Amino acid sequence: MKMRYDAAVDAAFVEVHGPIPPGGTDANARLDQDRSVKYDADDRIIGYEFLNVRRHGVRLDDLEHRDELRVLFREAGFSERDWGAPIPTRRIASPPAKTAAIIERWRRARSDAAPHAQR
Repeated sequence: MKMRYDAAVDAAFVEVHGPIPPGGTDANARLDQDRSVKYDADDRIIGYEFLNVRRHGVRLDDLEHRDELRVLFREAGFSERDWGAPIPTRRIASPPAKTAAIIERWRRARSDAAPHAQR
């Protein structure tokens, strides 16, 4: 099993039984937004593709070669993601001061206009 990682796109490709010859892939199954599996003509898995490897880690728990993949990714310094938890997102505790000021002016203008609209 051999892994290639492309840092420019944060993607890893794993060849299960060695190099895949041109035209050697018969089918490609997308498992989710970050993973796909390549099959040969005999429906054997010949490769895996993982996206967002550094950013989110890799999900391996439901793959046929999970134990070998776990060792491979761990040795390469990649983390395995616990997919029972949502992907962390950056949250802003409060809007920036400029945005807050714009929102406040809009609310005041709206409340000032409300009595005139009823006449």
